[in-house]
Amino acid sequence: MEVTKYNFPSVLENLRKEIPTCKFISLDIELSGLRTRDDCSNSLFDSVEERYNKHRKGTQGIIATQIGLSIFHFDRDLNTYASATYTFHLCPQFIGSINQTCTFEASVLTFLEKHNFDFNKFAYEGIPYLNKYEEISLTHILKNGMIENFLRYEDVERFWEIKNKVVTWMTSASDKDTLRIKENSILQLYIIDKLKSSFPILTFTTENSEIIIGKNLNINSNSQPATKHTSFNDDVLNYALGFSHVVKLLEDNKKPLVFHNAFGDIAMFYNQFIAPLPASYKSFKREVHKLFPEIYDSKYIILKLKHLIKKDSVFDNSSLQNVYTFFNEKKGKYVCMYSPRIKMKDDFDTKPWFHQAGWDSYCTGFCFIKICHWLGSDNSGSNRPLTTNEHFNAVKIHRNNVYLSRASQPHLCLNENDPANHRPPYLYMRLLKNQILDLPEIASMLSRYGSVDVRKYGKTSVLIAVTGTFTCRKIFEEFKHSKDYDVSVFNPIKHSPILRVTLWSGFFLSSISTMALIFYQLKKL
Repeated sequence: MEVTKYNFPSVLENLRKEIPTCKFISLDIELSGLRTRDDCSNSLFDSVEERYNKHRKGTQGIIATQIGLSIFHFDRDLNTYASATYTFHLCPQFIGSINQTCTFEASVLTFLEKHNFDFNKFAYEGIPYLNKYEEISLTHILKNGMIENFLRYEDVERFWEIKNKVVTWMTSASDKDTLRIKENSILQLYIIDKLKSSFPILTFTTENSEIIIGKNLNINSNSQPATKHTSFNDDVLNYALGFSHVVKLLEDNKKPLVFHNAFGDIAMFYNQFIAPLPASYKSFKREVHKLFPEIYDSKYIILKLKHLIKKDSVFDNSSLQNVYTFFNEKKGKYVCMYSPRIKMKDDFDTKPWFHQAGWDSYCTGFCFIKICHWLGSDNSGSNRPLTTNEHFNAVKIHRNNVYLSRASQPHLCLNENDPANHRPPYLYMRLLKNQILDLPEIASMLSRYGSVDVRKYGKTSVLIAVTGTFTCRKIFEEFKHSKDYDVSVFNPIKHSPILRVTLWSGFFLSSISTMALIFYQLKKL
C-alpha cells in the first residue's frame, strides 16, 4: 500500500493493531544520496569504528525518502506467513523554528527516476517526521504559544482572506451547502483552529489538501459545539510527528526487525527519526540495541549459508534481487520441503518493482523466511513444517550481526564485542626502479586479481588490502619474479620508514659511542 500524509492517519490505526501481534517486521529504506564527502568512501583498510565515523560524517544531509515496512503474521495450521506491506513516502518539513534539510545527489536522482520514483508524491504528499530533539523543540514552541511568531506574512494574509470568504459564504449558503478551501499542512490546522473559535456553528473536515466547511445543524448560534475538539497544539504536534509515530510503535513493541545489508539503513533510521548519530561508535551500538534489541541482517546470514549451497545452485551475488529470484523462481524454490507459503494480504497499488521500498521490504522478509526454514530443516535433520520459534532458533546465532561491505572486518555485532579482523594481512609493494609512484595506476593494475584497495606508504611504496587469501596468493604469484615491484607481507617494524630511521639512528649512535669508548680506552694505555 502506498502511504502519503493524506491516508497516513488511517494506516497508523491499522499498524497499532497489526504490529503488537506480528512475528517480525522487515524494512527497507530508499535514500536521497549515498555520501556527501569524497573522503568518506568505503575501504578495505577501514576498521568498524572508522567505517562508522565515515558514515556519520559522509551522509550528513542525506535522508530517507521512502520507508518500506512489511509486517508478517504466521498461521501455523496453514503453514503460511501473510504480509501487510506499506511504502511510506516521506518529506522534510518547515514548522516553527524547525527547518529540516536534505541533500540529493545527481547520480541518485537519475537512479530514482530510472526506477519510477514519484517526485511529486515526495514533494506534495510526503509524510512529515521529527526526531526526539525536534519533538522537544516543537513542544516547547507550542506550549509557549509561539507558533504564530513563525507564520509568514503571506500566511496571515491568507487566513484573513479565507475568513472573509467564509463570512460571505455563510450569508447565502443553505444548510446542505459546503465550502471547499484548498490549503495544506500546518496552515490548514491553523486556519481550522481559528475558524472554529470564530464560527462555532460550522463543521470542519479535511480531504487531502482541502478544508470542507459545512453548517452544524445540531446547534444554534448561541450554543457551543457538542463535542470537545482536540487542541490546536495537539493537532499540530500529532501532524508534525507523522512517521515518528510508527518509529515509536517499533520501539515500544520490540519486534524482531529484518534488513538486507543493514548497516547503512540502521544508521540512517536512527539519525533521521531518533537523534543525530552519536560521536562514539560504542554509544551508537548501545543506543540502537536498547531501542531495537533483535535485528537480523539477511545479507549477513546469506553469506553464512555457503556450506548449504551447492555449486550448481548458487546465486550470482548476495544482492536482494538475486537472492529473492533464487528463492522464488530458481532452484532455491525447492531447496527443502514444507517451506512456508508466503503471501501479501493486499496487492500493491501499482506493479511492484525492485528499489521501491515497500516491495524491497517484502522481498527482504520473504528471503528471511526461506533462510530460516532452510537452516531450521538442516538443523533438525527432518523434513516437516516448522514453527516460528523453530525458524528463529535456527538464526539466533546470527542475531544482531550486521554485514559490512568492503571493510577490514566482515561484520559488526550490535550487542557484543566486534569480531577480530579475519582478512589476510596487508601486503607491502615497493618500486624497484626509479619510478614515480602512480597510485591509481597501481590500483588499476592490481584490480585484475580481485577486490583490492591501495594506500600510499612512503615515497616509493604502497600498502595493499585484499578481501581473501585467493587474491593474496594471485598477487604473490604474479609479482614473484617482477623486476619492477617487490611484494611481501607487511611488517610494521620492518617496513615503517620512521622505525627504520630510528633503528639506523640508534645503530649509528651506538656505533659512535662504542668507537669513542674504544678510543678512550686506547688513549689511556
